[in-house]
Amino acid sequence: MSRLNEEDFIPIKKIIFLILKKWQWFVISICLCIMFSLINNRYSSNIYSNSIKIKIINPSSADPLESILGAKNVAIYSQNFSDKMFMITSYPLIYKTINDLSLNIEYFIQGSIKTAESYNYRPITFKALNFNQNYGQEFTIKLLNKYQYSIESAKIEKSNYEFGKEIVTDYGSFVVSLNDYFDINTIADYPTLIVKVKNPHNITKLYKNKIRLNRISKDASIVNISVKGEDLVKETEFLNKLCENYIQNDLNTKNEVSKNTINFIENQLYEIKDSLNLIEAQLQIFKKNNGVVQISVESENFYDDIKALQNEKSKIFIENKYFDYLSKYLNKKSSYEDVIVPVSYGVSNNLLNNLIDDLVDLQLEREILNPNGSLRNPAISDLNAKIDKLKSTLNDMISNLKSKNTILLNDYTSRIKVSEDMLKTLPSVERELVNIKRHYDLSENIYLLLMTKKTEAGILSAGNVSDAKIIEPAIIQSGIVVSPNRSQNNLFAFFVGIFLPLTVLTIIELLNNKITSPLEIEKKSSIPYLGLISCNNSGFDLIVNEKPKSRIAESFRNIRSNIEFIIPRDNNGKTILLTSSISGEGKTFCAKNLATIYAMSGKKTLLIGADMRKPKLFLSFANDNEIGLSTYLSEKSDKNEIILRTNIKNLDIIKSGPIPPNPAELLGREKMNKLLLDLKTEYDYIIIDTPPIYVVSDPMPIMDLVDLNIYITRYNFTKVGFLDYINNFYNSNKIKNISILLNDVDFSNNYGYKYGYNYAYNYGNSYYDEN
Repeated sequence: MSRLNEEDFIPIKKIIFLILKKWQWFVISICLCIMFSLINNRYSSNIYSNSIKIKIINPSSADPLESILGAKNVAIYSQNFSDKMFMITSYPLIYKTINDLSLNIEYFIQGSIKTAESYNYRPITFKALNFNQNYGQEFTIKLLNKYQYSIESAKIEKSNYEFGKEIVTDYGSFVVSLNDYFDINTIADYPTLIVKVKNPHNITKLYKNKIRLNRISKDASIVNISVKGEDLVKETEFLNKLCENYIQNDLNTKNEVSKNTINFIENQLYEIKDSLNLIEAQLQIFKKNNGVVQISVESENFYDDIKALQNEKSKIFIENKYFDYLSKYLNKKSSYEDVIVPVSYGVSNNLLNNLIDDLVDLQLEREILNPNGSLRNPAISDLNAKIDKLKSTLNDMISNLKSKNTILLNDYTSRIKVSEDMLKTLPSVERELVNIKRHYDLSENIYLLLMTKKTEAGILSAGNVSDAKIIEPAIIQSGIVVSPNRSQNNLFAFFVGIFLPLTVLTIIELLNNKITSPLEIEKKSSIPYLGLISCNNSGFDLIVNEKPKSRIAESFRNIRSNIEFIIPRDNNGKTILLTSSISGEGKTFCAKNLATIYAMSGKKTLLIGADMRKPKLFLSFANDNEIGLSTYLSEKSDKNEIILRTNIKNLDIIKSGPIPPNPAELLGREKMNKLLLDLKTEYDYIIIDTPPIYVVSDPMPIMDLVDLNIYITRYNFTKVGFLDYINNFYNSNKIKNISILLNDVDFSNNYGYKYGYNYAYNYGNSYYDEN
């Protein structure tokens, strides 16, 4: 696999190893999240959904009576299907339903943990008689016995009252009664009740937003009405009552229009009947005084012509009566649901019918948008403008139709006059009889026509049925729980339990600016990577000597092998310098154990403590630091005095010596160079422990003198930014022959190095024994 592909896969592996490393976090997080989900599921209120199906008869469907009478019953028929659907969610209809069921009064049972609403299974009924708009009150009620209860609120001190007695307060009166179905034997143990009296308008708005209407198919006339809520019984009763009110409201509207039509016709009949009675009496008197009973054949012909013309005039007369009614209605009314349509009065004009239909539709649309008539918005203003324009068009049309009727009336009058002139050739008595009979027949025709229309309207009124019918009522058994989805909540809690610690670990990892893997060294630096040293948990300083079969000893053997590939092979002694960024990265520890591992391999090795600022090297080999490198470089000691033997075979040591005032100057002297050259002839390997290069510049003078410089970094301690400092020296060729070593890697807590770097530790772990 290429280096690029390895880098792509390492982050995924690292995440997996982070999970394995902190698996306890995930177990605890998952348990807590699922526990919270279970508690939430236990005490969360169920949200139920229920529905009712109604069939709305398409207004375009033929009415059976319409085929007989040639007229539709009411203007409400002119609504389209969408208007009828929206009428179901109209504010007045929902408000009436809320008041019918008293849904603005809510009952709650107080529990130790949760207070739950109880609409159906409640022991009492709270009836608000007169609250003077002081809604939002909350009452705490405790049942005492079958006769009394105690009640208190913010404005009522706790007192005992009798069931059924009216209680009058500053903000209204109410009555609390005990329900008949309640078992009075359980009163003593029944929990406290909380009754909330809310504004019915607020509840109406709530339900208006909750109702959902859907046609079961695009062309179907069946509508599914659904609603969601915490109390299944309440929502079921609301749906059924809403549809009952809608059907009754539809029927009431039809009956109201039929009643208005019949009243209008009766008023016209009353006026015509008086004229008819008067003319009939006049006719009888004339016949009696003149002894005339029948008119001649010639007179009869003239009479028939005039009668036919008078019949036409009577129809026009009735039309003009309707036009007068319609004109007054449009000018006085602001609501047009009960307007009498033209065909109901015998006026056949499709354009006029269509305009009235449009007017009713616009009125209904305005009522749906603004049920209280109090809103002011552009949509309502636009509807008002359309209604005004349509009323103006109707008034103009009425004027035109009346003008047309005037022309027809004038024509019929002139033709009647011609026939009357012919009558003048007849004897005067017979001529006068014809005129009286003509007036009588005219009034009689109008009367009979009105009676026919009244009969038709009566038949329609008797046969009125609503355009809506409940197909499938809402029942409790059809309700379903829509939330909470307990299994889904538990599954979600499980994933949240995984996500939370994973997110925390990821954030910690992203915010961590310490070196945590060899990969980071290779990415951030072009300096050759030498290898890593596992962590030392043994407590021994010279671990390779105390536990030569341990993993950390194998780490140093691996470093020793890698060094052999870097330093040229010749007969001269090899010099290796160790430095780091700051104190605490294990530079001295690595120097001591690297020197020991060389000595244990049979190589004559010298360990030099060149860190003269904070000398620690001597602590593992001697009790004092009186003489050493500092005394030699300051010419206070000779070479043989400062070289000390250790109890480790093949390992000698030069201590740091007393702390001088000028360590950098001492290390930069030619004497240091000469010392290294002399020592290389005596030793196979010379290991030099120097101060941190990021803190002081002491190592710089001798870094060019050695065969290999090792830059020590420490796992989860050395900042990644420190690599930039050493990179600058390496890239500018100020330091050559340098490699990076990662120290103190904890294999037990970081699986990435085992998985991502195939060092020889798997073999070593099975062959070497920690003990």
